[in-house]
Amino acid sequence: MTKEKGSTNHSEPSESIDPKITAKDITPIEQAILKELGVYCKSDGELVLAREVALNRAIILQLQEAVAVRSKQYELALKTISEAANKISEIRAINEVQMKAVSVRLERLEK
Repeated sequence: MTKEKGSTNHSEPSESIDPKITAKDITPIEQAILKELGVYCKSDGELVLAREVALNRAIILQLQEAVAVRSKQYELALKTISEAANKISEIRAINEVQMKAVSVRLERLEK
């Protein structure tokens, strides 16, 4: 079940790069993992351990997604900054050519 929930969240076509696994999603994921692990528990101690493993796994899933989202955001920011820097360079070059043209016109007018 956890794989189904994870694959459903990640396969949604969305323009947003916000995390889909939030704090409120941890408990259902934990319960699904515990349900899968509970079948193998034969004692109360194993069940306690399974609960801890389920919670840790749910949190790890959330953290993995957060890292992936941060990476995507970083790449998007880097792309945006690069595009802006290129546009600034282009505008500066155009401005320099225009200023030279204005200087030439002024010199002609002064003569």
